[in-house]
Order: sequence, then structure tokens, then C-alpha cells
Amino acid sequence: MSTRKWKGLNVQQKAIYASAIFNFGVLSFVWVKRQMRMADKEQKEVEDLQATIAEVSADNWSANSKYRCFFAAQQYYLLNSSSPEEETSPEAQKMLDVLAQCREELYPKIPKDSPASRPVQFTAMMPAQT
Repeated sequence: MSTRKWKGLNVQQKAIYASAIFNFGVLSFVWVKRQMRMADKEQKEVEDLQATIAEVSADNWSANSKYRCFFAAQQYYLLNSSSPEEETSPEAQKMLDVLAQCREELYPKIPKDSPASRPVQFTAMMPAQT
């Protein structure tokens, strides 16, 4: 808008234009700030995903890995041994040690009186006596 047109506007019209420009500036600032916050959040998600992928590695049987019991059991299944003599290799022994640690961690978490250990009572639907 040229200065001649701006000078020709009354105070109300100038206030409307100025508030529109101010609102556009505020909205732009809020939008940019939101985009930056979303980018930070996405970056954090990517870092968490990369950490999880590193932890899920099948070769990672360290004590702090959440998936070590799963992968040890999977490797034991893939070993497909039919006797203890086939489980003498160092890798198999390490796998058996990890499985023993997992067993020791899991057994205390199983309640003594689980639903599977209770006797099942079948109540037959009897016809109503008249």
C-alpha cells in the first residue's frame, strides 16, 4: 500500500490494518514455536526408537536388556537339541545361563495360587423344577 493511500485512511481503518498485521505476526510466532516443539518431540521419538532397536538386537543378552529372555528362549528353540550332549558349546551354555536367570526372575512373580492351579467346578445347567 502506498503512503498516499495509507494517509487517506481514517483511524478505524488504520487500526484494522494494524491489528491484522499484528495478528498475523502473533499467529506466525505461535505456529513457528509449535513446529519447533513438534520437531523436538519427533527427535526424541527417533532417539527412543533407535535405543529400542539397539536393545532389541538378538545378540544383546546383557542383564539390562528387556528382551534378553525372549531372545535366549528363541535361540534355544532354534538350537533344536534333543539331548544335553548337544548343549555343550559355549554359546549354548551362555544361553542356558541366561534362561536360568530368567527363570529365577520370573518364578517369584507367579502367584502360588494361580487360576490355573485351582480346581474347575462345572455346574450343569439343570432344568427348573416345577
